[in-house]
Amino acid sequence: MPIDDRHPLEDLPKNSVVYAIALFIHAQAPRQNWLMAVVAALALWAGIVGRNINVSGSGLNLYLLMIAGTGRGKEGMASGIARLIEAIAKSVPIARDLLTGRYASSQALLQQLKGNPATISMQGEGEYLLRGLTSPKASQNDKELLRSLLDLYHKSGFGQTFTGYRKADLAGSVAHIHSPNFTLLTEGTFGLVDALLDGDSIRKGLGPRCSVVISKAERPEMNDTCSSATPDAALVEHLAGVLSWVMSMSSPLQVLNTSFEIEAAALHKDFDRETTWLINNSANIIESELWNRSHLKAMKLAALVASGVNHYSPTITADQMNWAINAERYSTNQLLREISSGEVGEVTEDVRLSRVIKACTEYVTERDATKFPHGYRVDHDLHQKMIITFAYLNNKLGNTKPFRRDGHKQPSQIIRDCLKLLVDKGDLEYLPKGRMNGTHDARVEGWMIANLRSFGLQGA
Repeated sequence: MPIDDRHPLEDLPKNSVVYAIALFIHAQAPRQNWLMAVVAALALWAGIVGRNINVSGSGLNLYLLMIAGTGRGKEGMASGIARLIEAIAKSVPIARDLLTGRYASSQALLQQLKGNPATISMQGEGEYLLRGLTSPKASQNDKELLRSLLDLYHKSGFGQTFTGYRKADLAGSVAHIHSPNFTLLTEGTFGLVDALLDGDSIRKGLGPRCSVVISKAERPEMNDTCSSATPDAALVEHLAGVLSWVMSMSSPLQVLNTSFEIEAAALHKDFDRETTWLINNSANIIESELWNRSHLKAMKLAALVASGVNHYSPTITADQMNWAINAERYSTNQLLREISSGEVGEVTEDVRLSRVIKACTEYVTERDATKFPHGYRVDHDLHQKMIITFAYLNNKLGNTKPFRRDGHKQPSQIIRDCLKLLVDKGDLEYLPKGRMNGTHDARVEGWMIANLRSFGLQGA
């Protein structure tokens, strides 16, 4: 079935081991989604090599948020990573130490990193995680955990140190942790976007650190061969070899720096300039902050793929850099589109007005009234005259998030308030029932577009 625009992440370069990892995660998933398989593969590879391979002074850890509808196959990410880890652990048992789940406190997280400075935290139900961390009513425990997560994101590079803590009980103290490589993989439904945008998460800095990937794919059919899928022996052997190599370079820590081909370096610099311009010229703080660190996240993605081609001498090519930039640009723009639609994030008067304007524009630009869903109750004669009815607007918008009941106001009243504002501004002309009955032989209210410019229709 057709889905929303194809995410550039799905075009993962095939010559990287990350692609081979994604193939297995996809094959073993009970409900297959290639985009989710790619996200999970990136998380696993970041956990394996992210501490020992750097790019521009940064480790390759990621904070990945996978968002999709209920029952769309998100559980296949965790199961695929776990099955690969178990396969690797048969020859390299320490592989099991890479994976962890939730943390009850900052102290618990730091204790984990003290013994395992390379860690992948797989956490389901990400909405609850983010709401707990960023709520204005967050406990002191959650505030400290958030502070640690914010700090850890930038501490994976060589020479970086995460400050530990000292307790009266010295056995419970944690010394400084050098170059901790903490990768977070969490997932949830679209409520996770609300959680990311609510509770001051953006201003606190968690949102800009997260790579948010949204899938609007329909529920896949059950994969009958999921339980029999086994990772390729050559893939397991390769991953075990890489992990052994990483271990040999970890005490004391040794790091390889990813290089850039000339064209790739130019592409990255151009993207840095692009995002800097967007940050400086964005209309609001959320948009500005979401572009923050985009160039860093793109650089990490490119380095992960490059190291999957040759982890002994990782070099980012122009194709890899283009893929990473396109993926990061798409993810940010997709999230911004979700916010502007009003279906996620804060509901404001501007959001509601934009939705009414969009609905009116779609009404008058669609020449064939039969193309509208029957439930919109579009009157063919009035549609031909470009007269917008309340029945159409109420049925199209009334059940969407911006127009759900607000205190004592019902959806119909909220829509009417928006219409009145547009009439008062001169953007719409109101046609009362009396005029409609006398002129158009219709016993309903109507509205006509009075200012084409406000609806993007000038010259149409």
